[in-house]
Amino acid sequence: MKSPDVKELLEDVIHDSSFVEHDLVSRERATSAFRNKKRNAFLRRITLIAASILILATASYFYYSRPARMELTITKPPQPMQTEGPENVSSNLLTDAQLLAVFPAGSCYLAEADGRKVLVFRDEKIKKRYFVN
Repeated sequence: MKSPDVKELLEDVIHDSSFVEHDLVSRERATSAFRNKKRNAFLRRITLIAASILILATASYFYYSRPARMELTITKPPQPMQTEGPENVSSNLLTDAQLLAVFPAGSCYLAEADGRKVLVFRDEKIKKRYFVN
């Protein structure tokens, strides 16, 4: 083939109506794909911004709507009910009989020395079991 024949053949193919139609369809598809890609990027950006705003709003709502810190007040524990005995009416101290009842029977006794009552143990083992020196 000669060079002018190839040129004519190429001109015939390019100017053919099917090539022009194909070219138009290809351009439409390319521009449609470009627009879709641009629109999807925009929607992704808007979604990210909306999600960030929603997260910040939720966090601030929970932060500012929490209850105020409770103040602790220390109160005295409730007093135990006192029985109607003369020994418990005046004070919360143990009587001599109550003190001796805490220990095994016959293991100790009360002695008075220099105007004070002293608890005296008969067995040192029992004293060591109840008192740490």
